[in-house]
Amino acid sequence: MSFFQENTRILNLKYPSFKDEILEKFNLSEDLILSKGKAGYITATIRGKYIHSNHDPIREAERLVLRELPEHVPTCIVEGFGLGYFVEAILKLKPETLLVIIEPSPERFLTALTGRDLKNILQSPSVSLIIGEKTESVRHVLPGLPKGDIQIFKHRALYELNIDFYREIDRIIHHFVSRREVNKATLKKFGKIWVRNLFSNLNILPKARDVGTLSGIFSNFPVLLLAAGPSLDKIIPELKELSRKFIIVAVDTSAGILINNGINPDFTVVVDPQYWNTRHLDRVSFNKTILMSESSTHPGIFRKNHKNLFFCGSLFPLGVFIEKYGGRKKRLGAGGSVATTAWDFCRLLSRGDLFCGGLDLGFPENKTHFHGSFFEEKIHTETTRFSPPEDYSYRVFISGTPYKRINNSGTMTVTDSRLSVYIQWFEEQIKINSISNIWNISPLGIRIEGMPYRGLQSLKKYPEIRKKIEQIKDKIKLKSVDETLNTEKSLLNGIITLKNELTRLSALAAEGIDLTQKCKYEAAKNLPLSDLLSSLNDIDNRIIESGTKEISSFLLQPVIEKISESSISTTMEQGIEGSENLYREIKESSDFHINLISLYLKIHSN
Repeated sequence: MSFFQENTRILNLKYPSFKDEILEKFNLSEDLILSKGKAGYITATIRGKYIHSNHDPIREAERLVLRELPEHVPTCIVEGFGLGYFVEAILKLKPETLLVIIEPSPERFLTALTGRDLKNILQSPSVSLIIGEKTESVRHVLPGLPKGDIQIFKHRALYELNIDFYREIDRIIHHFVSRREVNKATLKKFGKIWVRNLFSNLNILPKARDVGTLSGIFSNFPVLLLAAGPSLDKIIPELKELSRKFIIVAVDTSAGILINNGINPDFTVVVDPQYWNTRHLDRVSFNKTILMSESSTHPGIFRKNHKNLFFCGSLFPLGVFIEKYGGRKKRLGAGGSVATTAWDFCRLLSRGDLFCGGLDLGFPENKTHFHGSFFEEKIHTETTRFSPPEDYSYRVFISGTPYKRINNSGTMTVTDSRLSVYIQWFEEQIKINSISNIWNISPLGIRIEGMPYRGLQSLKKYPEIRKKIEQIKDKIKLKSVDETLNTEKSLLNGIITLKNELTRLSALAAEGIDLTQKCKYEAAKNLPLSDLLSSLNDIDNRIIESGTKEISSFLLQPVIEKISESSISTTMEQGIEGSENLYREIKESSDFHINLISLYLKIHSN
């Protein structure tokens, strides 16, 4: 059996679609020329240039892998397959590393299969293959990769041949890593705040309807989403006229200024857990707007006398658990900003044209806020003659690593690394969902691929539909008293179940702490630990089987990642110490939840 026959046999077994999508669709490459090198190893050239050493490709690959990859690599993305020498070197020198191979040319890959026995690569459970020029394929692989750093290993000769393709791959990976880092930082900063807010909002949860019931309610009506960028200043004077022609959706930071200018948004989206974001809505009543929120939003928002209330689905484990009893809610997109959730909400309301105003994602004319925003007013209460407002604005301006990027007018606007995450999120969602009827009306806002610019005046050509909008809104009813009471009863049962499960989890963690301390004592005396380790293993299994483990792990993720990223060559003592720390964190997290539940039950009983 030839190399090609054996290699393709393995691939057909491992990847059932390989035969139809690659093997029978593509021919061998005409530009990848195989030859025998000076030391007898197979090497190859493309357009007369060697892609591996002509002397010793194995030694070359191992030397480059040792030089370019760090000691511990959870995941490595290999850009360019060649003849597989670099992949084999990583498998040999980094056996714990998960490999994702990205090769845009099926023809070259098939040719490589003819030249060498590649079963060590193809049969390895650590190796995944992405073959072809669809850069979107990598998006589906990234979320399933293990925690920790993602290293990129570039096959330099092949990278240069397909530089545009690989630059796009690098951009996608960078975006994914950036977003994951933002999520980690958000979890660390807001984890406990989310939990506290959720328990404070349990009284309001039964009254909130599912945002999914609004899906398509406005058919093809046009929608105007108003975010809170500096360009909002130029839109506000036109809103009285535009409100007769569009469904108006505002975010929390823009709603106050609209309402105070006599424009009541049809919907206001508020999903921020922070107290300071509620201050945007000081002295603002929601009695003429429908509120779309989420169960972990700061509870102060729900004291605003809203006209009606809808919740979207929670994105963190405790909220998901609570929704089993308090009513399932449809999830909306969450790119780290309320504007991303509001944008997805607009697309749920209507299939019509969507225009985005104030979505600058940068600092047009070097402004950080629209005129009269809460934060702008707050600055004036905190600054002095020796620390003027300009100082504060400058600090905000430079704190996120600013840089210039092309805007909707073809000139340049300053943005920063924080806002670039949201830019990439919008571009990704537009591309994945093939959205075409969406525009940005901020001329100096950052250009978003797939969201072209339309001048504000063009919106005035739309017909007036305000009467129809109000007729549809009038049909949106409040949740009935019976529905609310039934949800309250179900929710109370869920909270009691949750408390019982968390109490059991806390007791297991306490038992684990006692056992690890016994292990340390016995180890110090050089006594056998097999029985104690077996008991610890039993506790681990019982924790894993807990119905509430996801909830505690929500607050434990930073600790778990720290342990996962630590050296794999730990001593017994270090392993026991790490286990004890983890049990203590589980117990602390469980008790934190239990205390909040007990407070809720006490208030509820009163």
